[in-house]
Amino acid sequence: MQWIWLTAAAIIGIIAGYFAGWRVAAVAMRPTLQELNQNLASDRNLALGVLRRELANWMFRHDPDRYLQTYKTAHEATKVISKIDNREQLEELAKLTERHKFYKDFDSIATRDYVLYADALSGNTYDEVEHHYIDIIRFQALQIALNHWGNWDIMPPTNDAELGDPSVAHRREGHQEQPAESPPPVPTQTQGASYPGQTDDPNPNALPRKPDIKAAS
Repeated sequence: MQWIWLTAAAIIGIIAGYFAGWRVAAVAMRPTLQELNQNLASDRNLALGVLRRELANWMFRHDPDRYLQTYKTAHEATKVISKIDNREQLEELAKLTERHKFYKDFDSIATRDYVLYADALSGNTYDEVEHHYIDIIRFQALQIALNHWGNWDIMPPTNDAELGDPSVAHRREGHQEQPAESPPPVPTQTQGASYPGQTDDPNPNALPRKPDIKAAS
């Protein structure tokens, strides 16, 4: 009978040790999980920021004045999102996620590394690019407002400082004053050496001819 009690005690000890060890491991892993969630939130926000920047560069190149107005419109939208109640924020997010079900849906360019943005977006109108740009900003603002990315310091998609940055106006003026590039002149073949490296010899790469020994003598 004694061995039964010893066996039962051993089993109970093993079970208790397992749960105690699991609890200690869970507590030890908690900071790691928090750090992982923080990194994921930061990476998602960064990825959306890169996609947003691609569209912003395209719009600024096409129409700097209109892009600045687009940025102001998007910035006002983020302010409204931060002030409406939680129910309205969830409704706005539901509308956005209906159009963009996955993060990859925000990539409107979706092209290869060597394809220029201007070529990739050549089939889009300015209105389409602008609408997609504002959608990304609104989605980021909603994620931050609803705390879906955690209580971490996530950089907002727009801010007042960008509107007052003097470098923005400087780039805008420089873009407007930049003259159109003209193609380089194409050299033409003329009598005599008209540019470095040109000779009168019809075959300048041929080896030099040996002197006529008989004629020399």
